[in-house]
Amino acid sequence: MLSRLFIQVSFALCAFSLALTPLSTKLAGLAWLMFCLLCFASAWRNRQSLHFVSDSPSSHAQLVEAGKIWLVCCLIAAILRIITHALWHDDWSRRHAEARLLILAFGVYLGLRYSETVSIKSLQIWMAACCIACFLAFGITLWLQRNTPAHPIPWAVSMSLIICLMLPFALTCRERLFKAALWLCILWGVAGVLISQSRGAYGIVPWVILVAVMSGFPVLGKSRYLKPMGFIVFLGLLCTLIAWALNDANDTLRFQAFAAQWTASQSHLQEGANSSVGARLFLWQKGWDAIQVKPFVGFGAESSVLQIRAWGQVIQSEEVMRLGHLHNEFLDAWMSHGLLGLLSSLTWPAGLSYVCWRLRKQYPQTCLSL
Repeated sequence: MLSRLFIQVSFALCAFSLALTPLSTKLAGLAWLMFCLLCFASAWRNRQSLHFVSDSPSSHAQLVEAGKIWLVCCLIAAILRIITHALWHDDWSRRHAEARLLILAFGVYLGLRYSETVSIKSLQIWMAACCIACFLAFGITLWLQRNTPAHPIPWAVSMSLIICLMLPFALTCRERLFKAALWLCILWGVAGVLISQSRGAYGIVPWVILVAVMSGFPVLGKSRYLKPMGFIVFLGLLCTLIAWALNDANDTLRFQAFAAQWTASQSHLQEGANSSVGARLFLWQKGWDAIQVKPFVGFGAESSVLQIRAWGQVIQSEEVMRLGHLHNEFLDAWMSHGLLGLLSSLTWPAGLSYVCWRLRKQYPQTCLSL
């Protein structure tokens, strides 16, 4: 009885904190914690009443196998980074991301292996929480614009991830009213990302358009012309959006600022390094030059930060010194921890791609959300 009550409370707190995620990063952390506890508690409660799911011939066994693959990938990535971290005696607080991913992957694997299938009602509650999050994101950016509760770039990226989770359910939902509400909230979420002016998260726009257009055409029937038509429609909508952004007098999406900063950086990289775009281009170039000096072992995280600050001081760029990192996960990992650091960062997208490949036939909508 106690474990069932704990599962219900964890589920409720997780859905509640997920819905309010746009308001605070602390609530996002609470959602992560409650989801992990939910998986662990569910697996513990069913450890004796259920057989191993992967021992049965059901298609659900593929999900268990996918969970195991993802867990192994997270474990490999963490071990590789721990080795290089210990080698350079870096600050261990930098490894919190790997730890969170590993704990979450372990919880998901246990939940898939021991727990029963998630009910439609539970999924609807999750989606309702995501809808509330998208609505709040739209309202926050409409009111505060770029002054989001957290840094606008990770804030917008987190909202993009929520939208990606909603897309498969919005495509397969059979209740018309709920399906319409999902698509409306997805549009609100996309609008929130755009209003935040976080260019690094704009990729959600072509993804939503592509998924919506390509998934809508099979409803019309089977024809070899429909998919090419869908792709043409997708390109047309995307080009229309880009053309509007480039000619918008108010530069709402900051595309014109991006083009101007890019042009200035191309003419003189160091002089253009005081802009956000120019600083990134400058850091990528300097980072690549540093990697060629020590490609196998790197410089260590602390030393890399000091080098970046030194580069900024040489060219007197406050933007470079403010960033404090290369603003590219793979280059940053390579410069800090050499080839092992790069392999650690590449393990996650490689593992996720392999999981999608394994699930593409039985669970196409799951692959779409991943």
